[in-house]
Amino acid sequence: VNQFAESGVFSSMCPKEGTCKDQFLALTTIFGVGQSLAYGFSAPIGLLYDRYGAMVVGTWGAFICALGLACVTASCFGASSGFDANTSWLFVLGVFTCDFGSMLNSFSFMGLIWHFPHSQTLVIALINATYQASALLPLLLQAAMDASHLSLAIYMSGWTIVVFITIAGCYKLIPTQKEYYDQAKKILGMPLPKAPADMKVCEMLKRAVEVLGQAKEEHIVSGIALAMGFALPGYYASMTAPYGEALFGHKEDGERLAELNVLCTSIVGLALAPFTGTIGDKFGLQTIIGLFVAIMGVATVTVGLPSWPAQALRGGSMALF
Repeated sequence: VNQFAESGVFSSMCPKEGTCKDQFLALTTIFGVGQSLAYGFSAPIGLLYDRYGAMVVGTWGAFICALGLACVTASCFGASSGFDANTSWLFVLGVFTCDFGSMLNSFSFMGLIWHFPHSQTLVIALINATYQASALLPLLLQAAMDASHLSLAIYMSGWTIVVFITIAGCYKLIPTQKEYYDQAKKILGMPLPKAPADMKVCEMLKRAVEVLGQAKEEHIVSGIALAMGFALPGYYASMTAPYGEALFGHKEDGERLAELNVLCTSIVGLALAPFTGTIGDKFGLQTIIGLFVAIMGVATVTVGLPSWPAQALRGGSMALF
């Protein structure tokens, strides 16, 4: 958020030159709404995955994500040229498009679960690990901008090109729907039910609800628990800088806490998220649930403590959750 604010995105909301509270609030709201919409996209993306398979959703996800990044990049160029009032809408469109594309692309990981039948929880854990590892990108961007004195828009252009290049990799490397079904038959010794021949959305959703209805109470409790559990990390991540300023009393402390949160998220995502997936594969769901309760307990206790070690522990706990 801070990088986009300093690059001038939504600077037209400020009464004078420089950043302002309204600008930060607009950017934070957009990222928060985008994240919520991304989770809301899960159901339709799941239907697309069932119909077309991992390779198709992965390739199209990369393409849509690249288009979103292009819109964000155009907004950054517009802001740096003094046209933020005319180009800021591109930022909103870009963030929402990028969120949808990245979620669509992430579902392609599911195409690997029968290729690694004894590590299925690990494969799923790696989906979240990719998001957590990407938290390191703002720090790398900032270091590059400080060293080269180039603008955020320039680096966003380069990153957009990289994502466009990955489209070819997704097309070549992600298993096709046929490969997915063939591998499942090889592992299970029997074929999976055939993929739907067309997109009958109502019928597909009805079948999904019927599956959930086999354990209605368990699914309701699980959904409520997960929603409440993700509320704290989600809210904290979107408001880290102002929360740090309020907690420690100085604006510089807010920026420091935001950097600490990004660092903890990226390190934990790379180092420990696969570890939790391995635990799930080896010890089962009950162990994972107990671990999650303990992790969220640590985060809840430490989140209000004006101590840097406590906030580092809190950052690692929320990232691991």
